[in-house]
Amino acid sequence: MYFANKIAPVIRILNKKSSITWIDSFQQLLKRGNALKSVPLILDGEVLRVKNLTSLLFIFLTILVTSLDCTYRAWTIYSRPANEGSLRDLILELANFVGRGGTCLVSWELFLRREQWCMFFNSVVKLDENLKKKLSGSRFSPDYKALSRFLYIAAILSSSYPILGTLPQQIRDRHQRRFWGSRLLPRSIYDNPVIAVLFLLYELRLNFVGSLAAGLAGSMVYSYMQINKIWLSIVENGKLSSQTLPITQRLELFSSLKILNILQNETAAPFLWPIIEYVLLAGQVCCHVMVFRFLSSVQPSLFLMMEAVIGILVIFQGRCIKSGAEMNDISAQFKKTVTQYGTRFEKKVAKSLHPLRVYVGSFYCYQKSSLTTCFQTHLDTTINVLLGM
Repeated sequence: MYFANKIAPVIRILNKKSSITWIDSFQQLLKRGNALKSVPLILDGEVLRVKNLTSLLFIFLTILVTSLDCTYRAWTIYSRPANEGSLRDLILELANFVGRGGTCLVSWELFLRREQWCMFFNSVVKLDENLKKKLSGSRFSPDYKALSRFLYIAAILSSSYPILGTLPQQIRDRHQRRFWGSRLLPRSIYDNPVIAVLFLLYELRLNFVGSLAAGLAGSMVYSYMQINKIWLSIVENGKLSSQTLPITQRLELFSSLKILNILQNETAAPFLWPIIEYVLLAGQVCCHVMVFRFLSSVQPSLFLMMEAVIGILVIFQGRCIKSGAEMNDISAQFKKTVTQYGTRFEKKVAKSLHPLRVYVGSFYCYQKSSLTTCFQTHLDTTINVLLGM
């Protein structure tokens, strides 16, 4: 009886954690972003754009200052004399520029198109809820738990990386040329304790806005990819638990997913997916070069956080590309199935079906070979950079 009383609270806590939905995990990320006035979206029953003008102005000014800071860093890299500084400093400058520049672009994307992103994510949530009520999503609980865990980890890393990752390295390298204060201010002023603390808070603020914006945007598109994968598996198999769904019902489900797919491509394809592709390539190459060649110059906390972030990015990239490729294949196979076994009306409907695709820009979409090509490009680029040093 004594041990049962001691274990009971632990069991209640574990049950409570296991019942956390993917929406709850996503809400954790938004709460952190809203508490730090770093994201232009809020969650109040559904995702809404921030309407408080003070908060919007604060976010806008932060992103604008980040853009100016990126411009300065790009200029310092471009105008850097060949014989000044070490190769280690150049790689660090490039890695910091890629990270800050990429998150800055994502921040602008969320800020300028916040209404479209609200509509897109709310559509994902509503479709998932409606399909659960109609078809019951209990059999997919492992998939939902995996999505919830990913979003929870993304929330933790997005809010902790600016403090545990970049801040110690910034304290160590605060006299490097990539920090504009070290070049534009007299040393006596820049090294003043009060000014030094203010500059650290300034860098921390910029890093928080970029990190949380990247985590938020990545979480929204990742949620779409996984939710779509869950329901598309029913279209593919035609079964829900032990129940076999008729082709008509599968066509209705496919049509709902197609509408959401169109909205996703209108929202994320023009800017976000290309940003993710190129920034991940450049960022991972710089990080790998730093780890292989200049590990002793990297703060231990930054190294650990970099490895954690790279790990979750690899998961994000692999699952998103794989899900995007499977959409296209499953759609084509489903169209053939309906054409072969459907009624005359269903066959006519099948002729008008267009496959689900995730576009990266205007002309390229994820295919079977995309994942292999992506990782091969990352590996080849990293090797070429290491050999050329």
